[in-house]
Amino acid sequence: MLPCRQSILNRRPRSAIAYAKNEENIDKEYHDQLELLKIQQEKYYMKEAEVKQRVSPNRDETRRRQQELKGCMEEQLKIKESERIRRAHEDHDLNCYNEYLSKFAPHSLNHDMGRIQHKKDYLKQLMEDNIRVAEMKRELEKKEKQREIELDHIRAKTPCCWNRRHYI
Repeated sequence: MLPCRQSILNRRPRSAIAYAKNEENIDKEYHDQLELLKIQQEKYYMKEAEVKQRVSPNRDETRRRQQELKGCMEEQLKIKESERIRRAHEDHDLNCYNEYLSKFAPHSLNHDMGRIQHKKDYLKQLMEDNIRVAEMKRELEKKEKQREIELDHIRAKTPCCWNRRHYI
């Protein structure tokens, strides 16, 4: 036997007849309320249809036309979008083809060699110019140094010279 409280075991059992009658009453009330709601819903639908006819009699037709127009416009947009995507793919393929053709075709290899040679010549010329400029700077510095030495000798011989080296 299951363990159970004594108060639960000592309860009087319900009458099966009263229980069944109560269930029938609940079912009847539920069905009555359901019928009432259905009647109210039908009245509401009738009133709604009447108001629709009074407010705009052609509204359903207008909505139908708008839906058709919207569907056509969406279809056209889809077609345009697919056409744009197709064109973009074609352009991409053509660009890739032209790029590969320009890189790896026989005429492009000769062109590349010419371009590389031109670049080498340009860099060699740039290096020669830099070397020449550096030599000119060195010569100018030597001349400036020689001039400073000569001026120092001249200043040292003149007693009225304001030579800054004497004041250091």
